[in-house]
Amino acid sequence: MSKIEEQILPTGNRLRDRLTSWWYGLDLDAPSVGMSVDADALAAEAAAMRKLSKEPPMSRLDLLQQVWGTGYMHPGGPDYILNLVKPFGFNPAMSVLDVTVGLGGPAKHIAEKFSVYINGMEKDQEIAEAGRAAMVKAGMSKRVLISDWDPATHVMKPRRFDGIYGQHLTLTVRDKERLFKEIKKALKERGHFTFTDFVLTEGTVAAHPDLQPWFGAEQELVMPWSVNDYIDCLTAVGLDCRITESQGEIYVADTTRAWNEYFTHIDVETHLQENLKLAETEAALANTRVAMIKRGLLDVYRFYAIVH
Repeated sequence: MSKIEEQILPTGNRLRDRLTSWWYGLDLDAPSVGMSVDADALAAEAAAMRKLSKEPPMSRLDLLQQVWGTGYMHPGGPDYILNLVKPFGFNPAMSVLDVTVGLGGPAKHIAEKFSVYINGMEKDQEIAEAGRAAMVKAGMSKRVLISDWDPATHVMKPRRFDGIYGQHLTLTVRDKERLFKEIKKALKERGHFTFTDFVLTEGTVAAHPDLQPWFGAEQELVMPWSVNDYIDCLTAVGLDCRITESQGEIYVADTTRAWNEYFTHIDVETHLQENLKLAETEAALANTRVAMIKRGLLDVYRFYAIVH
């Protein structure tokens, strides 16, 4: 019997059985596997657990850091982020911009590794504020500067940065060409630009009916492009796209591992019902993304370009 099979054996705890059997199944067509239980009995069990628990309610940011690590909000930990920016050839004199800085974990790691100063921008004001607080707490507030921005309207200062990077950068941006023009403008001569994004696989269109569960699961409106769409747009704005590389297998492996570890190690007996529900919601989104990639409808790609 495999470790996963052992994990999904009934334990007698409805909440643990519901979460683990559902997650390990990774089956988008059967999202309710293991979740058909008596509502009154489940509510009574949750109330009893709440009385036993001394755990405080978690925020979404707390949960994501429990899954991905302090300062991180999605797949791609310290080693991944270093590999992403490896072509930059860092030196302490370089000026760098992280356009998806989030809570600052990746930027902090790069700043410490290469002794550089990083400007970070985050579109969610709540996350940006939490990131600034985290950098103060870590003693990195002068090395990683985090500000708010709107990718759809922000105007960059010309020729300011040697390198710009981001993760899952443009999926929710309608006018991607405008954003790439601003990024190109902000780069110095021979400047570097790298980012990752979800992409439509070859032959898949956004109107594909099997993509609808993914559109419905995302918290924001998503507007995916194909790899060729990205290459054509980057070229049109004056960026020479040197690397296009699938990261889908890495994304699936990291996502599955992280959530499996989370569900394996949480103490359901003393876990607040509110926290379990939050975890269930976030895991459902992760499950949907993984299912789309495994079905061959979506992929995650890394792009690397330089200024002509």
